[in-house]
Amino acid sequence: MTPREIQTLMRKFCYFRVSAADGYHHLIKENVLDVNLVDSLIREYVGTKDVIVYASSHQCALVSCTEAYELICEYRRNDASATVQVVASDFSGRVMVEPIGTGVGEHRKVLF
Repeated sequence: MTPREIQTLMRKFCYFRVSAADGYHHLIKENVLDVNLVDSLIREYVGTKDVIVYASSHQCALVSCTEAYELICEYRRNDASATVQVVASDFSGRVMVEPIGTGVGEHRKVLF
């Protein structure tokens, strides 16, 4: 999937921010994102094998769920103020990792 295709889908299905109804999770231990906390949050809300990791129209990719953590860290290194989204490939759930090291997720009803 090209960045242009990802951008189009993100604008169509992920226009609004994630609801914080489930509460934010702290994802930082010892001043870095903790791989176990991030993976746990992703597994809780994203049930697909492949995910879209999205920071901007130029920093986005469709990867396997196991590669998401490394890509989140890379995007945060490139743009420290970026909110990185991890979205299920079928858009049934998503997680947002905020620049301050917290994350929030939601399950979504898929309408297509």
